[in-house]
Amino acid sequence: MRYIPEGIQKDPLNYRTGKCIVLAGLPQDVTKFYLTGYLMQIISRLKLTNVTRSSANIGDTSKWLIFLNNIEDTYFLFSRIHNRYFEDNIFYQMKARIVR
Repeated sequence: MRYIPEGIQKDPLNYRTGKCIVLAGLPQDVTKFYLTGYLMQIISRLKLTNVTRSSANIGDTSKWLIFLNNIEDTYFLFSRIHNRYFEDNIFYQMKARIVR
């Protein structure tokens, strides 16, 4: 739970159902608009509920919270982004975690 901001922790529907992914390892200069577009390119049928930058920044990378509509989309996106490099950039390997 230390990765989830307090405001989101207080709403149990956001994280207890497996519909949230913590995505780490992206460059700090990535914007919400760019990340949303990037994820939509990976999965065209994806319906994102929300994308929020987490408060934790580590070095030159940032963490993001990705909210999805259903558990199937969550696992499908997880399988496409975990341990992959961000836009073929060998310096930024994405790490994903499904919040349960």
